[in-house]
Amino acid sequence: MILYLNIFIVITTLVVLVVLRQKLNKLSKSLWKQSVILMSSLALICAINVLSVGFFSSSKNISNRDVIFVLDLTQSMNAIDGRNGGENTRLENAKEDIKKIVKENPGASYGVFTFSHTTKLSMPLTTNSTDIEDAIDTTFTQSSLTKIPGVIKYADIFSNLGDYLEKQHQLDPTRERIVIMLSDFEVYRNQDNQDEVLSKYNELKQYAGGFINIVYGKDEGAKILMVTYNYETGKYEPSYKVLEFTDGPTYIQDRKNNWQDVVSKPNNELAVNLAKANNGSSLRYTEMDKFDGALKKASKSADHKASTNPKSQSVKQNWIYAPIALILFIWLVLSELLRPKWLGDLLTKSRSQK
Repeated sequence: MILYLNIFIVITTLVVLVVLRQKLNKLSKSLWKQSVILMSSLALICAINVLSVGFFSSSKNISNRDVIFVLDLTQSMNAIDGRNGGENTRLENAKEDIKKIVKENPGASYGVFTFSHTTKLSMPLTTNSTDIEDAIDTTFTQSSLTKIPGVIKYADIFSNLGDYLEKQHQLDPTRERIVIMLSDFEVYRNQDNQDEVLSKYNELKQYAGGFINIVYGKDEGAKILMVTYNYETGKYEPSYKVLEFTDGPTYIQDRKNNWQDVVSKPNNELAVNLAKANNGSSLRYTEMDKFDGALKKASKSADHKASTNPKSQSVKQNWIYAPIALILFIWLVLSELLRPKWLGDLLTKSRSQK
């Protein structure tokens, strides 16, 4: 606030000097020139300080920010409607996208927050891209042959995510945070009230500034591939490739519906509504060419949120400029306005020695 007051005073003084010289003819040409030089120099110092607090800081990338990937590990992410066809699943595409985002945007801290029947911090924030890739490569849904306690509600996902973001905010309230959610956003058996989900998601704005939702899956839906753990490869793979008693792709079936294959459809509407609630972006997994634009928007939003935080401004303030500015100010006052005899003698002596 003091900085902007100084800028106002400097600009006002320059205007007064111009009026006194040009309109009222109250100042001599030399004094007016010296005064303008002095005030212009002060304006330059203030401008440099504005730059130092990030007023014109770049918000086009996510360097020096915290990026939290919220990754869906529910069974529906094993639906086989991935970008590459064949048995390529939604989860495989999501993992590819995370690794690509990390590779193309170095300098940020990345964390992975997953959910299925519960939520889990799979990877704490780190700047080590190798650790992120290792975490993603070893992240899978549970085996389709394992009885899962149920799918967590979206409202609970965002509530738990909010608790994590709040802790990070308490550790460092000056950091800019971006949340990127990768999911098909399918609501399990209509268990969620959308108003409650939107309310919990909206609360995340207290601790994060940028939001991006990436929706996986085709509108017509797809069957969910059964997967199981392969102890030889250490990965979850299609069950028929692991188990000897199956000779082709097998899919999750609904025993309450005559054992029909379950078809999973993405809920793009929910993803779009969530994005609107937090002024974020939502895009389909086939629209990753639009991701850079969404990331710039999220980064700009996070930058704006941090810039309005007094604690963030005080940390960003670069006080290194202060002693330099003070020396320059004193020199300008002495050389341009006061012109003491000792300074003149010193300058004259210096010139004569040359």
